[in-house]
Amino acid sequence: NIMVTEFKEVGGSVVEPEPEVKTIAEILAADLGEYTTEGTVVAVNAKGILIQDETGYIYAFIGQEPTVKVGDTVKVKGTTSEFALAKQFGSGIEVTKTGEGTVTHPVAKELDGAKLDEFADLTEAQVQYVKMTGKLTVSGNYFNLEVSGASKVTGSITYPQEQEALKALAGKNIEVTGYFIGVTGSSKKYANIMVTEFKEVGGSVVEP
Repeated sequence: NIMVTEFKEVGGSVVEPEPEVKTIAEILAADLGEYTTEGTVVAVNAKGILIQDETGYIYAFIGQEPTVKVGDTVKVKGTTSEFALAKQFGSGIEVTKTGEGTVTHPVAKELDGAKLDEFADLTEAQVQYVKMTGKLTVSGNYFNLEVSGASKVTGSITYPQEQEALKALAGKNIEVTGYFIGVTGSSKKYANIMVTEFKEVGGSVVEP
């Protein structure tokens, strides 16, 4: 018995077997390695995509502006790594669009300061759809949200696409809705959020 890794007609081109598609839950439960999965893009930032299937969510860090958009169905192949207490696709990413659709986000969990501080004690991060309100501070490429009552954790908008619109709101109180994807930092912790919409308190919504 031979397990085929590739084959070709003599004089022809190599045909590699299609990689086995795993569910997101299977990938999250498995050791780090190379995997292929399929899902729907539910959020996009300037460096990657968050995909969802019926078993869960996983972030794919592409390292540049994605060519797919929210609602697209995709096949993602890459090597998993750990970042921000969560597993993600971290290198060798291939994203293939397989279709289009629409996304309905779940009801956002409202995070006050005390609930945000609970993220300081996480040992592993699970994706959640959240909403928080706080003062926006902008420093270079960092967009952080100081939430009243939170002393351990600061909200951090990861790689936002709408940088100019956000910079215009620096120093103001804004409401951010999006997907919490993990926690970074040691002494000061940051809850990383992929934004789906934001607005100045009392203002109108801005969707990426």
